[in-house]
Amino acid sequence: MILYKVALLREMSNAQLSPDVVSYSSAIDACSGCRQWAVALSLLREMSENGVSPNVVTYSSCITGLGSCKQWKLALSLLDEMRENKVPPNLITYNSCISACGQAKQWRQALQLIDTMSEQGVRPDTISWNAVITALGASKQWYAALQTLRDMPERAEWWIDIERRFGKT
Repeated sequence: MILYKVALLREMSNAQLSPDVVSYSSAIDACSGCRQWAVALSLLREMSENGVSPNVVTYSSCITGLGSCKQWKLALSLLDEMRENKVPPNLITYNSCISACGQAKQWRQALQLIDTMSEQGVRPDTISWNAVITALGASKQWYAALQTLRDMPERAEWWIDIERRFGKT
């Protein structure tokens, strides 16, 4: 599938059709899904060279691929690049970065991202908090993981449902 999508992208150029942000984003997503982060990153650079501006979907797809291969530093550098290019990160972008940090056991970075996203007006969801707790657990920071879970009730709506069903803890 990955080779097919990248080949189609190349064929578009050969047929004198200009690939657009959707074409590139689709190919980048295919590469990311197959853990071909270097190819995805190369396509991201290529699109910029060809005058096609990446959007939040493009960046998020590339960041997801980087995260699945423990390339957390590159994922965070893309997050910075997004800001420089005035592409506002969304919840999916931040969750992908937090997961990238978690998979690489970079729990401090994951916690910092939760704060950053809140400061930027992006509200963390259950996926965000689960990714932070997973990062803490993978790093053997069990006490911090439990503390984060305990502090979540003020921030997470799902905790209210648990308290209603089982009583306050």
